[in-house]
Amino acid sequence: MIALYGFPSPPYCDVWHCEILSGLVIDLVWGIFSAHSDS
Repeated sequence: MIALYGFPSPPYCDVWHCEILSGLVIDLVWGIFSAHSDS
């Protein structure tokens, strides 16, 4: 996995990055879905 924020990414950092990024993506997609379904 590509190192993020300019520091090395050992396995625990990869997991942390994946959890944070996937959480942001889910929130974004859910927000868009909710906005479209409301209107």
